Amino acid sequence: MLGCDRPAGPCAMRHAHYSAQPECAFSVIELQTHTCACILQVLFEATVSRERRGYIGMDDILLLNYPCYKAPHFSRLGDVEVNAGQNATFQCVASGRASETEKFLLEGFGGDQVMPLSLLVWSEARGHSGDLSSASSVKHLSHRRFVASFQLESVTRREQDLYRCVAQSSRGSGVSNFAELIVKVPPSPIAPPQLLRAGSTYLIIQLNTNSILGDGPDHSEGD
Repeated sequence: MLGCDRPAGPCAMRHAHYSAQPECAFSVIELQTHTCACILQVLFEATVSRERRGYIGMDDILLLNYPCYKAPHFSRLGDVEVNAGQNATFQCVASGRASETEKFLLEGFGGDQVMPLSLLVWSEARGHSGDLSSASSVKHLSHRRFVASFQLESVTRREQDLYRCVAQSSRGSGVSNFAELIVKVPPSPIAPPQLLRAGSTYLIIQLNTNSILGDGPDHSEGD
């Protein structure tokens, strides 16, 4: 099951994307959409290779009207803005039922999964997170609502990208919207202040406010 973003209006057109690796095939693809989606556009794309031929086959396209309870439904993921060198945390709030084999990932825009900080397995029987790194955690807000936290340590401009939350299991998959990780460089002066005049009890200096590196603003660790 593939979740789409919530439409901007009551009858906004939505589109969904699902991909498979070469030499792989989907037996069933089920798209999970918002109830306000009056029009749904499904695109099937194929990469044409000169060396090898391929095809796209579709059959039994069904439109069903029933709620999807098996895969988690993610709330809207917000952007995260930090300074370079600080830790960035994404809070993925979801509702639904999770199984012992449920996997939650933080996925980059290019398809790369953030590892190992983002991989965690939640066990409903134990009622808490299973084997996961110390930087990731799952907090249960209720029996059907939880939040998965993914922490990226000491981020740099290289990690500035779009990220989304992904839930994977044999019963279906759910995705959130893409949120942006914004990494700011704290401002720093290029040269020290200039001394204009000095007296016995005073100093007059000129600050080099026009010669600053970085883009700011300066965020504390608590922001």
